[in-house]
Amino acid sequence: EVLQQGEDIAILAFGPQLGTATEVAKSLGTAGKQVSIINARFIKPMDETMLHHIFQTYEHIITIEEGSRAGGFGSGVLEFMSAHNYKQAVHVFAIGDVFIEQGDNELLRKEAGIDAEVVPGVTSAISAPCYAGIPITQRGYTVSMAIVTGHEAEKETSEINWQALAGI
Repeated sequence: EVLQQGEDIAILAFGPQLGTATEVAKSLGTAGKQVSIINARFIKPMDETMLHHIFQTYEHIITIEEGSRAGGFGSGVLEFMSAHNYKQAVHVFAIGDVFIEQGDNELLRKEAGIDAEVVPGVTSAISAPCYAGIPITQRGYTVSMAIVTGHEAEKETSEINWQALAGI
């Protein structure tokens, strides 16, 4: 079920993670990306007709789930992609192979790294290279990354050394 239609990126999510998908889509929208949100209630059996459509339409696909990455929904999407020789960038957001304690859902999502926290400027700085397929945290590709964001009240002189920051 397509909940939101866009042309650039498809986000596949289900259940409570549809809210996270909506937050991510809003953030990417502010960066100028048109995002589709697909309610992936077709977890098992997978809707192969829908998956073919998604892979034939979008260059970037994101899956978001509260389940395990290993053997989970996102893993199934990657298996489908491989079986049908699709070459898109697929980003799977799921829980790693770790034990998760019981507790508040929001805190557990944050701990597992599958929450959506939008920080103006920072979120865009990270999502732009991700959209372009540029790894920003992958060992062997990048050494470091610095994000400087903020503003100051209009003054004649600045207390911030902007040239020094630009040299980082």
